[in-house]
Amino acid sequence: MKINLKTAVPRLFPSHTFDMIYVEAIANALDAKATEITISIDYKDRKFNKFKIVDNGVGFSDERYKRFANLMDVEDSSHKGQGRLVYLHYFKNVVFHSIYNENGVYKRKKFEFNFDFDEKKFEVEDCNAKHTGTEICFVDFSMDRIRTKNTLSANTIKDTILSEFLPSFQKMKEKKNSIKIEINTNIDGEIKNSNISIDDIPNFNCIKIDTQELKNISSKLYSQIEEQLFREPLTLYYYINMEKNENKSIITSFAIDNRAIKVPIIDESNHINGIEAIFFISSRNFDGLVDPTRKELTISQNDLKEIKKVFKQKIEEILEREVPIFKTNKEKEEKFFIDSYPHLVDYIPKSEIGFSSRQEILYSARDKFFDDQREILEKTHLTDEDYKKALDISSRNLAEYIIFRQKQIEKLKTIERKDLESVIHDLISPKKDVEHKDNINIFRNNAWILDDRFMSFYYSFSDTTLNRISEIEIFGKKSSSNERPDFLLLFSTPVENNSNISEKEIDIVIFEFKRLNVDKHEKLKAASELTTYAHEIKNILSSEIKVGRIWLYALVDIDDEFKEKLGIEDFKSRFSPQGEIWYKYYEKLSLEVSFLDFNALIYDASMRNETFIKILKDSFTIN
Repeated sequence: MKINLKTAVPRLFPSHTFDMIYVEAIANALDAKATEITISIDYKDRKFNKFKIVDNGVGFSDERYKRFANLMDVEDSSHKGQGRLVYLHYFKNVVFHSIYNENGVYKRKKFEFNFDFDEKKFEVEDCNAKHTGTEICFVDFSMDRIRTKNTLSANTIKDTILSEFLPSFQKMKEKKNSIKIEINTNIDGEIKNSNISIDDIPNFNCIKIDTQELKNISSKLYSQIEEQLFREPLTLYYYINMEKNENKSIITSFAIDNRAIKVPIIDESNHINGIEAIFFISSRNFDGLVDPTRKELTISQNDLKEIKKVFKQKIEEILEREVPIFKTNKEKEEKFFIDSYPHLVDYIPKSEIGFSSRQEILYSARDKFFDDQREILEKTHLTDEDYKKALDISSRNLAEYIIFRQKQIEKLKTIERKDLESVIHDLISPKKDVEHKDNINIFRNNAWILDDRFMSFYYSFSDTTLNRISEIEIFGKKSSSNERPDFLLLFSTPVENNSNISEKEIDIVIFEFKRLNVDKHEKLKAASELTTYAHEIKNILSSEIKVGRIWLYALVDIDDEFKEKLGIEDFKSRFSPQGEIWYKYYEKLSLEVSFLDFNALIYDASMRNETFIKILKDSFTIN
């Protein structure tokens, strides 16, 4: 072999796994027309006492030995002529004993394959054998350990072989040929045996794929497929097992060189409980279109994309016809996207639902949405088409905001009587928070829960002392009070369209929150607290600021007992969209205090928000 194997092995097989050893050996055995193969492994204390693969193939005749000795000397494009190099990643020496028949005479050939391999160094002699075959012994393990001993398990080896050679075994079954593979392993004293026979190969259904469905692939590959149409049409084989099955798996692959090359079509998250399914596409035109490791396809990206699209369409048709729950799951998943991400649904291809993972779908939709946003934001002049697109993007941003609002409402609905007042407080507006209209974070401040009109505030203060509040420019006096209104909102109204803050009228809204399980006396205290805060704030406002309206609200749990108490204290009841409100006018202060029911307020906020969501959802659809 005219090549430096020490250099070739790591370069040609930079990525390798131990199972590639027996997969390569079996591939060579099948090429040699073997019908019986035995794998024997004895592994203990990180060492191989035995690793042997025996087959009853035609053996290494002079012609087959010559091809083995010359790297990449192959019969056709379906062979790579490099697979045996993977042996040397794990073993320093591989010994071959092969019996073959030459002109009616049985001969035995022995040679060793290692980094110093010399094709002239072999032994050959006549023998009295009655059959041909090859024995491969892997000796002198060169690694510290096997990454996972499960790789050596008889059951794992069986699963790997079935998965890898299913197209080849399926053709054997069609031709009524036989195959028997025996696997015997002893791994640190744990003995296991497993077998593969033609009976293990499921009965596949098959459908022909019309060449016209691949009209978008490259003209070169398309013409090749047309040429092969009558010899071997492009075919999809499939098998579905739904009988008393506790597992779930959907395997999709291309049959290339009579071996299965996995091509992910359905993400594992979409596999269906109790369903095992296998799909593979077969065409002679795929022969050779795989890298030396047989892990990656070398089909052009455009061709692969188009073939996978047709593959996916066929799988969807089959699953919807034969596995009704697949369609049901798809509909549920589509509803999930519409309910949870209505602003992105137009960016979600319907064809991806039930196939790609939620995360992959959402990441792709998010990126497309961001690209559209960036395109509009970076333009200095908007065409009519751009303007329509800008409106659409704006409505989607609004929908995203409304969805976040609903999350806050759902959290408020879970508040229990044992929860502290701070839980309610922080959900409406985080404590110790101060916001100005120019730096408002709409995802942090939830004043809209109280009423959407409260989102137009000029300043908001949450659990902030009057001392600190008095430091802003609209206050003419400094307060020494450490009293803290739960939630204070200031609204500015320009006087005669003058934008100067000192010539604006200020409206004031103050909220006091009470935990749900306090007694009626503690609830009623909110009225005196609110009037105290209002009086203090009026006193420290600049004389140049005109005080407009002042609204004082106490948010409490209004039950029958508290209603009776409010009636005794001369509070009156009125109905509003926020439920029953109890109010009282304080003439000396020219102020009105209102008690709002917590549950009624949250219900009203939820109804308002759900109306927004419905309006927005109706304008978005999954394509």
